Amino acid sequence: MVYINKIILPVKYPMITSVPNDANAVAIIASDSDLHPWLYNNFIQIYQRNPKCAITYFDFHYKSAPMIYIKKMDKKLLNIQDEDYFYELLKNAIQQNNYIYLMINSGYISAYPEHSRFDHDIMVFGYDNDKKIFHIADSFINDRYSFETCTYKELFLGVNNVSKEKENYLGFRNCIELINLEKAHYMKFEIERVKTSIQDYINGTPTTLWFSQNQIWHHDITERKFGINCYDALVDVLEKITPISYRFMVISVTIMHEHKNIMVKRLLFLEKIYNIDMKDIIDFYKEIEKDALICRNLFVKYTLSQNEKYIKIIIDLYNDIRRRERKILIKILAVLRYLPQLKLFEMI
Repeated sequence: MVYINKIILPVKYPMITSVPNDANAVAIIASDSDLHPWLYNNFIQIYQRNPKCAITYFDFHYKSAPMIYIKKMDKKLLNIQDEDYFYELLKNAIQQNNYIYLMINSGYISAYPEHSRFDHDIMVFGYDNDKKIFHIADSFINDRYSFETCTYKELFLGVNNVSKEKENYLGFRNCIELINLEKAHYMKFEIERVKTSIQDYINGTPTTLWFSQNQIWHHDITERKFGINCYDALVDVLEKITPISYRFMVISVTIMHEHKNIMVKRLLFLEKIYNIDMKDIIDFYKEIEKDALICRNLFVKYTLSQNEKYIKIIIDLYNDIRRRERKILIKILAVLRYLPQLKLFEMI
């Protein structure tokens, strides 16, 4: 028997590929085409919590998305050390249209790079009982989100060898999460939300009254950077780059490119549903996206070569991107200013 919950591949939709917990939720939400417009309300505002953290999205969190319903199962109450019980538990959950989200030790799962051994969150969304494999999603090779498989045995060992101190990672609290997509009503594209979010991005202020990151703020508010000020945050880290900074900087530069990629697709969506000509603006933003990708690729080259010339090029390019992006976003707001809220059937 093969059972795979409906999920959409990243190549078919502008899926988040940088942060696994966001990417999982977007993959689930995107499996329902009626919810695609709602996704374009998100991923406009970005932020850095403090200089030791990666830049990430502020205006989305899987635990607060209105169509995501999460049930928790305490592992202390489940006999997950029993292999047969463990397999049946997961298979039954998948058959009931649940996406399974849980902690594993990656050292036991061959889809991760060789010699990789760390505790991490992973999503299970299907199984093949003939081949004895689960279908899984996470950032596997080169920190890029993808869909892979693992054997039943690999997942069993991975789940049962998580360190105790990591059982509360991302608020798991020693639990297995079952995620359902429950669309109680249509979630639409909110033009006013997009206008406000773009203005917040330009102003460097946090997006409010939306499904934002559910964070406990441990650090002084003066350390946080929002929106366009994240370029300053990137430059500050790059000017004092250390090997310890590499991993979270790879995430930051990846998100800065991904953020532009999603904006281009959002503009194409706006052009289509409102039947307006945004070609010049879209072409301008595509150039910004291309340069953001260059920055990402140059940083990867730097991590391999340690050649400081790449850092200077990246800093100069980010400063230029910041100037151009602010300019085009102001033009975009001028175009969006008088656009009305469309009804659902008008978006089809």
